[in-house]
Amino acid sequence: MIAHYPDCTNAVRCLCEIKRYLRLIGVLILTLSIELVGVKLSQSLALSSDAGHLSIDLTVHITSLIVALKVYFGGESKVVRRVGLAIHILLLFFIAAVIGIEAFERLETGGYHIEPKTAILFSVIGGLGNFWQYRLSGGAHSHNETHTWLNIHILIDLFYSGVAATSAFLTDVTGLQIIDPIASMILAAFLVGFGLIAIYNIVAKAAFFS
Repeated sequence: MIAHYPDCTNAVRCLCEIKRYLRLIGVLILTLSIELVGVKLSQSLALSSDAGHLSIDLTVHITSLIVALKVYFGGESKVVRRVGLAIHILLLFFIAAVIGIEAFERLETGGYHIEPKTAILFSVIGGLGNFWQYRLSGGAHSHNETHTWLNIHILIDLFYSGVAATSAFLTDVTGLQIIDPIASMILAAFLVGFGLIAIYNIVAKAAFFS
């Protein structure tokens, strides 16, 4: 089902769906680029976790765009959905492992220092970018299950930005650098959980996007 924007002039055959995903991908790439600069400047692992989840969501957006193109031109989208889901799950576990290992090493050895005010600034900017995505994703009259999953992912991005900003704020207030790796381990655990949920959808429902 194609979801149409209010200004759509052709409700039978249009490019609303494709435009939606192109806009989302553009905003996501912009937000991710800004957050990566923030990670470099602040050395915040929690902010890095947020950026990691954004990079995972990029695969979801690209998969959704390819599916929309397939549907528009009357092609088969099942293979694209399955490949996209497989890449998505692998990235969830890979980034969770990278973040988890780094967080554990920071907790064990110390020797790190984050700039909390910088982390707060870029986390807030990231949150605004994610909210922009949410507004773009919710801008159509009708929604299919793909849109529902996209909105869930974007809301999770907002949650990650909130956790990164909160941990940076607490670090700034208390001076306890240990808060950042602890928050990062929690976010990494969430990534593992999301991966397990995706696998459950494959086993129980035979599809993630429909």
